[in-house]
Amino acid sequence: MAHYSTLEVRTGTVENYDGYSKPDGFKEAFPQPTSHGPQQVPYGSDQSRVSDLQVLHGNEGPPAETTSEIAQKPPSRLWGLSRPRLYILVAVALLVVGGVIAGGPAASSQGGSSDPPGAQDNPDATGSGPSPAGGNVHVLSTTRLASTNRTDADGYMHRRVFFQDPGGAIIARSWDERNRTWSTTNVTDVLRLAGTPANPALGTPLAGTSGFWPKGNGVGGHVHLYWLDPDSYVGSAVLETPDAALTAWQPEDFGAGRLQALAGSQLAATWQRCSFYTCGGHWLLAFQNPAGEVAVANSSDWGQPARVVTGDRVAPNSSLALAPNLHDGFAVNQVVLVSEAPLAAGVAVSHMQKSTYSAGWTADDGLWIHNIPGPTAQLQFAMTLLDNFKQTMKLALLPNGTVSAVWWGGYPLTIPSVTFLGGPAAANFTALAVSEDAIMYAVAGDRVLEYAPYAADLTKWEFSGVVYP
Repeated sequence: MAHYSTLEVRTGTVENYDGYSKPDGFKEAFPQPTSHGPQQVPYGSDQSRVSDLQVLHGNEGPPAETTSEIAQKPPSRLWGLSRPRLYILVAVALLVVGGVIAGGPAASSQGGSSDPPGAQDNPDATGSGPSPAGGNVHVLSTTRLASTNRTDADGYMHRRVFFQDPGGAIIARSWDERNRTWSTTNVTDVLRLAGTPANPALGTPLAGTSGFWPKGNGVGGHVHLYWLDPDSYVGSAVLETPDAALTAWQPEDFGAGRLQALAGSQLAATWQRCSFYTCGGHWLLAFQNPAGEVAVANSSDWGQPARVVTGDRVAPNSSLALAPNLHDGFAVNQVVLVSEAPLAAGVAVSHMQKSTYSAGWTADDGLWIHNIPGPTAQLQFAMTLLDNFKQTMKLALLPNGTVSAVWWGGYPLTIPSVTFLGGPAAANFTALAVSEDAIMYAVAGDRVLEYAPYAADLTKWEFSGVVYP
């Protein structure tokens, strides 16, 4: 069974993730996906946006002349019109001219947009321009993204995308390949109703990973989600029955202590597999600790994070990414971590640096994407795997909304600017995540979008559809 992404878009186009046209690949529309938790109300039904209009009443003019006076003198005219009719026409003309004058500056303050009326308010409109006045409706404007993927015991793919809504709640969108539907879960709401409330900071970094237990060890899979609270402590939730119960999120136990990160730290997570899949492996979480070191916590002992990169060898608030790696061409039990090197004195650009775990961590294991801007909240790293773990791609979302990348498949291929085919006319992203199976998710405006690699050209990714709303 081929596993690829099919999204509920209205265009009826065909997925080309595997490089050929799939006869069963036509997307199906599900306009009302299963919902778990409140949905945002679009501006289209927000009555507060109706303008207050001033109405001119006809009886507010000067007193009318008496009938006797009218009868005694013929009606006076100007330019061939009776005075009342002339007054009415002049008043209407003044209102029209006044409206044009008042509307001129207002229109120019919107940038002279040539979009049709309501295009920016419509989440299905093509384009990734600014959100409607007053803020986003569906997606927090400063949200980050996380994504996971796993294959169930029957061979069907399950994907999840995590982001924050405008109120700060963490939302999970889940794709089920078996029934070809997306469902929505408000993870924050689920935890609150269970009596274990979460408090994710607005714009918190998000990280997720998923894996499976070997046969005979009970449940078949698990999904993990991580975020930071306003005090920079790590929050976590786990879904231990991802195929049976989409809403059974519960807090993940970190043991005796809590993990505290540096204020402004980013997060990354991955599943570290066993050499021969004889055990469930471990899940890893990378963050910068209060000393500025890049630490990697392991589920085998959350309380003893490994200090992988010292504070003097990494930029403060560095973007981070974790991914499994094929070791010696045989087992996928190696882990790769990327972070941002510190800026050299007098230099405004930096580099993506690599650390590798085999039997232990090797902190300085090469530089990858070069000449990236100094650390900012907009700079975001991601990694993915291609060709059955034989190829890797490291990506960087730059502050200007474009994406750079480096591909490795025995030799490096530098991609200064990734080309995006289809979708919004200008891919100006504010958040990025890429799953292990090379499906990219990006936030553009008020929407979460999905892209897949373009098989004919490694420098290009092809638009698949809108994940949310």
